[in-house]
Amino acid sequence: MNIRPAAPDDAQGSTATIPVRIYLLILDGDFGAAMASILLRLSGVAIDIDFRFLGRNEQALL
Repeated sequence: MNIRPAAPDDAQGSTATIPVRIYLLILDGDFGAAMASILLRLSGVAIDIDFRFLGRNEQALL
């Protein structure tokens, strides 16, 4: 039984941050989507770290 109210899917521009989205996915029991969100965030952090160490040289990532 889902006791949490449904997330608003209206056209008013309602958004949720990644930590909030992960929390809601875990509450719903959707662990696969929660892991995908975490891995997406970690990938972004890894690319940011690479840019900092490589002097923002995009060719070094290829």
